[in-house]
Amino acid sequence: CTCTSIVEMSWLFGGGKPSESADRRLPESTHAQKQKHKQVEWLKEHVIGVVEVQRDELYRVTLTIQGKSLTLDIYLPLRFPLDGPVIKVNPPIRHAWVDEQMTVVGSPLIKNFSTHSNLGKAVKQVITELIDHPPLEFVSPSLSSSGQLPSLHQPLPYPIAPTASVPYMYNSVPQPIPGSTSSPAVVSAAAAAGSSPSVAAAERIVPSRPAPSPPGRVSGSGSSYALPPLPSLQQVTDMSNEELKKFLSGEDSELLIGNFIEKLDVIKKIQSDQETILQENTDQAGINLGHQTGLQDSWAKLQETYLELCGLRESNTKLTDQRVQMTQKYDQKKVVSQLKSLALDADTESEITAEDFLDDKITAVEFVKRYKQQRTLYHLRQVKYEKLMHTRS
Repeated sequence: CTCTSIVEMSWLFGGGKPSESADRRLPESTHAQKQKHKQVEWLKEHVIGVVEVQRDELYRVTLTIQGKSLTLDIYLPLRFPLDGPVIKVNPPIRHAWVDEQMTVVGSPLIKNFSTHSNLGKAVKQVITELIDHPPLEFVSPSLSSSGQLPSLHQPLPYPIAPTASVPYMYNSVPQPIPGSTSSPAVVSAAAAAGSSPSVAAAERIVPSRPAPSPPGRVSGSGSSYALPPLPSLQQVTDMSNEELKKFLSGEDSELLIGNFIEKLDVIKKIQSDQETILQENTDQAGINLGHQTGLQDSWAKLQETYLELCGLRESNTKLTDQRVQMTQKYDQKKVVSQLKSLALDADTESEITAEDFLDDKITAVEFVKRYKQQRTLYHLRQVKYEKLMHTRS
């Protein structure tokens, strides 16, 4: 096989004797592994002092902020880079980009991470944010373990502004509630935080309060329920004062009122509709769960197809580069120039052969043989050269 031949050749040129293990071909890396290794190389290129704790799974960066040590643990999921990295902070801190589980969630490059993102730049963005806006306080391990972490919802001394180089993705801008005519409201985060006018006011997009539902309808997330018409309560009007007193101040007033309400047609209608809707939701949930396996299989096939597409794209790029090189190498102008030069060389060699014969340096038999070959080669090249020139014209 090719591998064996290469090993044998290296042994002939001083590379040592071929071993049995060299005959076994090593498995090639998959495209996903190549992408992961490329992301790790970018991480080491952009971030100085990265420590590899566990290959292709966990990397660690240690910072010194305000005289205190801060560690960033960078976890690469099994399906990385299809799934984005997870960055944990230790020891616990209070920062706008870090949630209560000490996970970095505020970085736009981390939230919008994809196969085309750069892990090194994403981690570098987190480091820059922590240095430019240091944590408000470092929480001691005892408070962290006891669950007495400080509130993360207190006003911050600086506004939270999105990175200009990374646009908001579809899941970053609040979407209007279906059926609502309200639009997102723009609120100044700097004013909300009570910052001074010298601080740049960064605007954050927050969803406005939805429009109130019309009377007789209860709105939910994407749906609404029409309430039945309210009863006239003629029975209450026809009650005597004694009966009304029992309802208001009797010992069993709560029980009487409850029984009265349960017997109302509108309440019975609402309870019936509630059971119907609940059953419909249960049936629809069962149908959705039945599609789960198919969706997971389709998602896995889509990922495989995408990785295959990436591989084909790289192959296409290489083939395109080869085609450009071949086109440049066999360009018509270059071919014409080379034919003309070679024809002149053959003509010059035939003239030298003739001079050698006249000077009695070669015999007549050798002269005829060499001269005939050289003139034939000259005329062939000259004809090809003239045809190409005619084609170009």
